[in-house]
Amino acid sequence: MKAWAPWAVVGIAVTAGFAWRLSAKASDSASLAKQQQTRKGAPAMVAVAVAGRQVIAQNLDLVGAVESPFVVKLSPKQQGKVTSINVREGDPVIPGEALVTIDPSQVDAQLLQQQSALSSAKSRLAQSAVAQTSNDVGIEAAIQQQRAQVTTSQADFDQAKATMKARERADQNQVVDAEAKLRSAESAVDSAKAGVDSANASLANYRVIAERQESLYGLGYVPLQDLQKAKTDVTVQENNVKAAEQSHAAAKSAVVSANAQLDAARQTALVNKRVLEAGLASAQAKLSQSRAALRSAGANSAQKQAYRENVKALRADVGAAQAQVRGVQSQLSDLVLRSTIEGIVTQRSADAGDLAVPGQPVVTIQYLKWLYVTASAPVDASPNIRPGQTVTIAFDAFPGQTVDARVDKVNPAADPQTHMFTFRVKLENPGQKYRPGMFAKVRIATSSTEAKVAVPREAVKNSTLFVLKQDGTVEQRTVKTGAEDDRFYEVLEGVKPGEQVVTLTYQPLRDGQKAQVGKPGGQR
Repeated sequence: MKAWAPWAVVGIAVTAGFAWRLSAKASDSASLAKQQQTRKGAPAMVAVAVAGRQVIAQNLDLVGAVESPFVVKLSPKQQGKVTSINVREGDPVIPGEALVTIDPSQVDAQLLQQQSALSSAKSRLAQSAVAQTSNDVGIEAAIQQQRAQVTTSQADFDQAKATMKARERADQNQVVDAEAKLRSAESAVDSAKAGVDSANASLANYRVIAERQESLYGLGYVPLQDLQKAKTDVTVQENNVKAAEQSHAAAKSAVVSANAQLDAARQTALVNKRVLEAGLASAQAKLSQSRAALRSAGANSAQKQAYRENVKALRADVGAAQAQVRGVQSQLSDLVLRSTIEGIVTQRSADAGDLAVPGQPVVTIQYLKWLYVTASAPVDASPNIRPGQTVTIAFDAFPGQTVDARVDKVNPAADPQTHMFTFRVKLENPGQKYRPGMFAKVRIATSSTEAKVAVPREAVKNSTLFVLKQDGTVEQRTVKTGAEDDRFYEVLEGVKPGEQVVTLTYQPLRDGQKAQVGKPGGQR
């Protein structure tokens, strides 16, 4: 009896607990059923909005990228070791500020070499200028001397002719006809001989010039065309000499014929004539010699032009050397990389001691006082996007904030593959709040509609909505919508101005169901 008594107590307790749980569960079920019955008969809780006039704007929402309008990537024009960099990312810079210095030792050596070449060129120019002056003075003195000699010879020749004429007057009555013919023939001979002498003298002169031009051409002081012209002049003058010799031969033949006709007359005046002719010929020869010497002196004037051309060439050499010096000096200035804009350093790609290479930026600077937001839009939206148009910009980095800006530039050409065109919006950035690389949401109003009846978008589902009537019931209606934006629908048919439409319900609605405006739990 005592052994099973404890187990009996446990059994009674378990049975009692089970009975209590069954009783509690039945009570909860009855309470829940009562609440459901109460709710079933209660009005539905809804939120409403009044249908009325509303401006509905059609917007084009795009995504754009923030870009700096001016990005400067500083890289050297020639390879060299970086000796110093004065900025890091985030540092502000101004135009002309020295940011990077490249080792100048190699360029310094080039500058010294070019300066030495310039000094040598100036020295050669000075020497040539002195030689030109000396040559000009010598040539001018020789010309003046030969002119004086020609004047003297001309006077002697004139005197000889005058003497011969005085002597011949005594025999003039006897040999008038014969002497006239003789003088004519002798004059022709003299003229032809003078032509030969003149042609030979000119030929000698042209040969001297040709030899000089060939020498100067070999030294590089005259162009090839000058040498060719001098040789051509020699050939032409050789032909002139031959023609003069032929004329001289013809004149001699005429003299022989005249002498044959006038032998008798010459016998009388032979002694006097020979003496007079000898003196006249001597004076004429001296005159011809003096004239030839003058022409030779004048020919030397060509040397003056050669000297001038030489000086001109040496001046050009000096100018070229000076240009080389300036070029190397410019290279020295290029070894200091300076900012060309006011901005912020956004990238530093090297340190002191690194090798800087042309085309590889060492420092990147971006202008941040104002920025571009670049976006792409479909081609069919192009009529609605134009410069000066106001747009609204939002950033995920600044939730709830928007900023107005204006379209600055529109690309008139679209991408043939994507059929999208780009445009840029100018975004003021006085506090440098916005940064290049950010993504921006760009909204552009393309058109607007003055809707007589408009309802919130959440009120319309599958072209139907519920209207809360004055008797407290809801009526389901089919509506015809028109324009829309992200907040409203324009209702063309189905709702009148001033009617209340259900925008939110806390339980499914049925046509004709009771409803009241309020919150869950019956709170109004």
